[in-house]
Order: sequence, then C-alpha cells, then structure tokens
Amino acid sequence: YLKQFDQFPIIEGDRYAHIIYHGEAKDIALVGDMIETNTELPLTRVEGTNLFYASFELEPDARLNYRFNKDFGQSVTDPKNPHTVPSFFGDMSQLAMPQWQAPAYLQEKAGELKGKLDTFSFKSTVLNNERNISVYLPPGYNENTDKYPVLYVNYGPMSISAAQLPN
Repeated sequence: YLKQFDQFPIIEGDRYAHIIYHGEAKDIALVGDMIETNTELPLTRVEGTNLFYASFELEPDARLNYRFNKDFGQSVTDPKNPHTVPSFFGDMSQLAMPQWQAPAYLQEKAGELKGKLDTFSFKSTVLNNERNISVYLPPGYNENTDKYPVLYVNYGPMSISAAQLPN
C-alpha cells in the first residue's frame, strides 16, 4: 500500500494530511504544530502490523513541523519524509500542504540591498554574566535620524540561523 506514495506525509486533496510511521516500535507519539504545545499524540497502530498513523484536517496553505517520540523517549524525524528543518528542540520534519508557498523574504536575491547585524557584548550586573547582543540594521540605516520599532528575540543565535531573521 505504502509503495504507491512518493511523498510523506500522505496529502489527500488540499485539506487532509496523514502522518505515517512504518517500522519496529512498541509506541509512537507525535509532537508537532498540529497539536497543543508540550503534548504528545499517540499514533494509532494498525492491529497486527508495525504501521502507525494520525490524520489531520489542515488549511490548504499550512506549513507545520513535527517529529516522533519512539518507545517513550527516542525523538526522531520522519524517516519517510526528507524535508527537515532545524528548531529549538532539534531537527523536525516539515509538512507542507499543497497551497503553501515559501515567503519571499526567505529567498536570497542576488544584488538586493541587505542590512547588517551589528553585534556587541553586554555585561549584566544582575545576572553576573556577559553575552553577545545582535541588532539588525536595515539597508541605509542612519543612527542619527532613523527610528524603528524594536523586536526582542530570545534564543537569538538559533533565530538568526534557523528562522533566517536577517532575511
């Protein structure tokens, strides 16, 4: 049955996604954007087989991350899905519905004006430590005249690389 599909998860029409795990395991649970944060969803096992699944109705342009917790402790990406992305919790598999399109700001564009990351050290007397602070400055920024809203991001180095914030 599974050999007829060249893409995993299995996408049915433009609304349904079927996440499949096929392999030796006593238990498989799903962690991902399609369920509540800090919870696991046990996958349903097809009786008498090593096939587990969960099905979801999603928006046609949704893009979500997920991973499996195998046998109550081993966190793994989907072995049938080659699309993975880094996250704060380790690599995760990516599920993209048919109408999802990558945002333009994630694409590198040759010759496009780019801003810069200005990095400096900050010594905290309250926490008694020192850390690097990075500030993104847009192209043409003039510190004497330009004022912009500010976005503070925790886990900055991971956000800079994984979320491609400078783009």
